[in-house]
Amino acid sequence: MPNYKGRGSQSVRPGLTIKRVLMGEISLTNGQRVTEASITDICNTYRELIRRDNTRRPKDKKLRGMSYPSFYTLFRLARYLGLVEFVRDEPMKSPPAGGNLYSLRKDDEVDVVVSVRRIYRLTDRGMKAEQSWQNLHSAWRRSQSV
Repeated sequence: MPNYKGRGSQSVRPGLTIKRVLMGEISLTNGQRVTEASITDICNTYRELIRRDNTRRPKDKKLRGMSYPSFYTLFRLARYLGLVEFVRDEPMKSPPAGGNLYSLRKDDEVDVVVSVRRIYRLTDRGMKAEQSWQNLHSAWRRSQSV
């Protein structure tokens, strides 16, 4: 095992958290063990793991978890590497009381659509890959240089 420094030495690694949640090894914040989940559910689980780890640390050694946009970017790299795949869209769990939440989708042109939860699962490649999950940014750079 390499000698990691900085975020790499943290006990809660975002890439490994994604893999372990989608393998059913770590339960979501609601206690369910799943093999398919949305990015938001996985990010919330990651944040909960950081919070739990911080309860055992002194105040000056607490971890700072990733923000949702950073986590989303990391998850997108996992998609580009073929480690996770899109499964289906589901309705939002808690839509706003006054109506719907809208988002922009870019296909051939930009469309305004009602927001949905996008569900993902591990691919066979994602289950076998270990080093890529350790550092998704490095794995992405390696794949681009080939």
